[in-house]
Amino acid sequence: MGPQPRVVVLDLDGTIIGSNEQVSNVMTEKINELKANKYPVIIATGRTLLGCSKILDVLQPEWPVICFDGRYVYDYSRKTVLYSETLPDHAMAKIIAKYSTSFYIIQEHGGMLTASSEESRMYFSLYYGISRGLISVGETREPVVCLYMKSKPNQFGTYFKKVLVPEVEELGLEIKERQNDWFVIRSAAGDKKIGLDFVVNYCGFEMSSTIAIGDGNNDIEMLKGAGTSIAMLNGEEHVKRIATYVAGHVDEDGLLFYLEKILEGSI
Repeated sequence: MGPQPRVVVLDLDGTIIGSNEQVSNVMTEKINELKANKYPVIIATGRTLLGCSKILDVLQPEWPVICFDGRYVYDYSRKTVLYSETLPDHAMAKIIAKYSTSFYIIQEHGGMLTASSEESRMYFSLYYGISRGLISVGETREPVVCLYMKSKPNQFGTYFKKVLVPEVEELGLEIKERQNDWFVIRSAAGDKKIGLDFVVNYCGFEMSSTIAIGDGNNDIEMLKGAGTSIAMLNGEEHVKRIATYVAGHVDEDGLLFYLEKILEGSI
């Protein structure tokens, strides 16, 4: 049996997606060349499955996709969930029961969204640019991987913010506030390295054969754990310090040089 091919693990934003919010044609062609030469290409992103669906339609990944910073692993070709770190039912019930009248609430379960009300659907669609047709209204019995919440007008948003954050953290969950005043709640257990561990075991790879590529804080553990790591020039300084190599700027398709090196077998 010959040596196992290198497994290329690609972050999206800041790595192959730059300020124009797109993967360039030349980058797409290079990724397709890797695939044609039998290099497994794994996408590892902080985005939700829904948030990266258009990119996946372009890249057509053949291997499992790591979403939600490792909280969700999805087989794109088979449209199958392989692994998910969901929110506990008791925590979900407690949050929704207390805040449903004062917050717009959206639950994400895989590639689907469910709104607590028509008003919640309208506001979420407006802020996130997602078609209302992709958001159902009502209750869901599907496991929820992410909860979105936004304080309703005239509902003392500052007060609820001070109460909501510590309550969610006490439940052992992670809560972050976005620039558009939506809170995002998800499991605190997620990490891209956890997702990569799952994919490596599931696919029968060796971690030593992986080449992880990223630019941000959410890539650090993945970069540390991979056999080889590549950081982007536009990345955080402390991220670049831990990487084996540093590629050029994402807006200049700086990763192309190292993808070519991988194809040559020199990495």
